Amino acid sequence: MRAWVLFAVLGLASCGGAVEEASKISMDPPSQAMTAFEINQTYLARTINVGLNWPWAGNEPGAGWRDRNAVLNRKLWFDHIRQAGFTAVRMPFWFAWKQTDPSPAAYPALPADLKEQLDWALEQTIGETDRGKAPLAIIVDFHEFQELMDAPDARADQLVKIWQVVAQYVHDHRDPGGKVDQRILFEVLNEPHGLLVTDTGKWNQMYERVVRAIHQISPERAVLVGGVHWNAVRYLKDLAPLAPSGSLAVDRYIIGTFHKYDPNTFAFQTNNIDCTQPGSSFHAWPEGADAELVARPAEAYSVTGSAQWTKAEQALWTSIQEGVQWSRTTQRPVFMGEFGVWSTATLADRAKWIKAYRHATYDATGAPQIAWAYWSFNNVKDFGLYDEYKLGANQQTAAARYSLEMLVDGLGMKQP
Repeated sequence: MRAWVLFAVLGLASCGGAVEEASKISMDPPSQAMTAFEINQTYLARTINVGLNWPWAGNEPGAGWRDRNAVLNRKLWFDHIRQAGFTAVRMPFWFAWKQTDPSPAAYPALPADLKEQLDWALEQTIGETDRGKAPLAIIVDFHEFQELMDAPDARADQLVKIWQVVAQYVHDHRDPGGKVDQRILFEVLNEPHGLLVTDTGKWNQMYERVVRAIHQISPERAVLVGGVHWNAVRYLKDLAPLAPSGSLAVDRYIIGTFHKYDPNTFAFQTNNIDCTQPGSSFHAWPEGADAELVARPAEAYSVTGSAQWTKAEQALWTSIQEGVQWSRTTQRPVFMGEFGVWSTATLADRAKWIKAYRHATYDATGAPQIAWAYWSFNNVKDFGLYDEYKLGANQQTAAARYSLEMLVDGLGMKQP
């Protein structure tokens, strides 16, 4: 999600079997290491993006998050996420917060606040196993590093060093006996943009160094990598090291990721081509010529068995197939890290759009092939499914919880 939104999954399973239904998925670590496809199919089958008052717009890391009621409230979020049937959370971290010195030597260890946040996040996800609750897989997402986008040459070494520090810390504290807990995944960088767009070679070199550094420490840790232009699906093909003949061809613990907010005018409820000023105009879905009916491809899923669908559904499905094709070509899983709709759209249209995205991840028989993550769980005033302000520590009864039922139903999830 772009920097003006508070906080933010598509994983192809066609090369390794269909994604399992959430109720059938075991989140316990297997006796043997899983492949990247298996990780994608099981742990990431239904993922939700979560923001936890991480630093934003000048806030200190974790500012206010230690408040007792706020912490109790956020612990409840994870219970709601489990009850709804999600299998994983994608959580943003600002590992370079206020790191004015870009030299690797200036980052010898995780800063105390970030260490505390990471520990807390891991406890609420995989750590809950010890308390009898179902664990959640977690994607540790390096969400915001604008300094790198603006000056990639000056910050590349810092990115590599930060991931070495994070990977070593997680390995030392969360991999008992040195066995990698594969329910913890790393995402190198959210939505590469800025100067990385004008020279994709820099990005290819950068994430290759990061992946190699992580896998020197934890060889079986799945790492997510997306293309430039804000993780646009069409730029997956430019990730040259991940190609069958690329420099990372032998590394099989890499998952490609992309984000989808199409059409932007509807998803962000804005007329601005750069998606700024979300909620500044109203759009329906589908609207205009996009509502016209066209023939549905035989390989696309149909709820009703109809041979037709709208141009809007056709465009959505076609763009997702770019990710599907990349996965088939590279023999790597692919993961849609974000999709969502701004709250000023009607609930009916939001639910219809969400369901269309979900159905676009099925094969023609209706079998789910792709794992996904909705943006986002909290902040109901923009993209959120749930109103975190009505999920407080003193409002734990079902009657006191507020959820946008149509949206949760659109995702095919349960009401917690």
